[in-house]
Amino acid sequence: MTLSTPAVKIEVRLFDILTGAVLEEKFMALHNLAANRTTELAAGLSVHKTTAIQTRMLDPDGIVIARASDWPQPLKYVMLPSAAAQGITLTVTDGAVEIRSKTPCKGVELYMADEARDVWWEDNGVDIFPGDIYVVKAPGVVKSDDVRMRYYGLGHERGLAK
Repeated sequence: MTLSTPAVKIEVRLFDILTGAVLEEKFMALHNLAANRTTELAAGLSVHKTTAIQTRMLDPDGIVIARASDWPQPLKYVMLPSAAAQGITLTVTDGAVEIRSKTPCKGVELYMADEARDVWWEDNGVDIFPGDIYVVKAPGVVKSDDVRMRYYGLGHERGLAK
């Protein structure tokens, strides 16, 4: 007996790491994927040394239910854009933080400026891609909180949230 997941839509986007430009994209209609197996869906895409790949799985209503990304390896040799070019912004709301970026960004980690505040983040250490607003739920966070971030290739960022 083969188990399968409910039907999902798949989106694959290839981005230039330095500019954030979409190099190639593939949108696949509803698929039933077998549970605990790999399924080849997007063969033949043009992946280069400066390409980051984002895949999103959506339910039939278009709600994102899963994300995955792949980066050139070894990552330590990949040239990443400057912090200004990445254009990462945080929007703090009551109970959540929205993250946006102009270029692909690896391993965004949120934290509170006030280390005494113990906040539980629903997700952290996430990869962010242009055109995909990543919402991290955080019960107890309020709009006036000073939420900060750090990410791969950069130390602490200051003054980005508000």
